[in-house]
Amino acid sequence: MPHGSTKSLSELLAARVHKIITNATTTLTPYENVVVLVSTSDAFDVNLPHPAEAEDKWFSFHMPTKASSGGVTVKKPGAGSSYTDAVGDTLAWSGNQALLYCDGHDYFAVIHTTSSS
Repeated sequence: MPHGSTKSLSELLAARVHKIITNATTTLTPYENVVVLVSTSDAFDVNLPHPAEAEDKWFSFHMPTKASSGGVTVKKPGAGSSYTDAVGDTLAWSGNQALLYCDGHDYFAVIHTTSSS
């Protein structure tokens, strides 16, 4: 029996929810998975939902303009109520992006650009 998702492309596209986050620490729902980040003041965090709620989901993040201070850290739930960095660096430069996949147990950074070049 084959493994993997049996969802059609239209079902996957219908499950996308676009969200723009500006200057506020935010915890995403499992369906807020196409995220544009705007940082015009202090650094802030974006917390991913618990992996059990986001099984077989993709999350994309895009920083269209350079952050004025500190940037944005994408975090996954850790032990207890703490959160840990999911990407490995902050998104702070124009064009920075990250694509994460959740298998129901953990998040994996498939692609990420976090430098100024």
